[in-house]
Amino acid sequence: MVIDRNLDLPRDLHLFDQSVETFVFNAVKTDVDGKMKYISLEDFDNFVPQYILFQLYLQDVQSLIIEGGAKTLQAFIEAGLWDEARVFTGNVILHKGIKAPVIQGDIVSTDIVGEDVLRIIKPYAV
Repeated sequence: MVIDRNLDLPRDLHLFDQSVETFVFNAVKTDVDGKMKYISLEDFDNFVPQYILFQLYLQDVQSLIIEGGAKTLQAFIEAGLWDEARVFTGNVILHKGIKAPVIQGDIVSTDIVGEDVLRIIKPYAV
């Protein structure tokens, strides 16, 4: 699955090799091309996580791991559409770049993985 609003990703990416069923969420077209399913979302400025999850529900997809950029991750977090986050923290401080998403919840475990720290976070219990 990929979010490609204007269908700008190069078609020679491994993602488009037709080896597995692939969903391309976009604002341009709804179409099926072999194993590629292009799904146009109604409103790319609002409710994108909700639209994506609804479309995946219609396709009988039961689980989703999001490995997105900060904006994508933050959109799912703010919508409350997550049940677990795995946050790796390294020992290097980056002074420039895009800030990591802000996630708050209960830290259910902390483990050392190599030189990094892995925290598993669940949403606060309601």
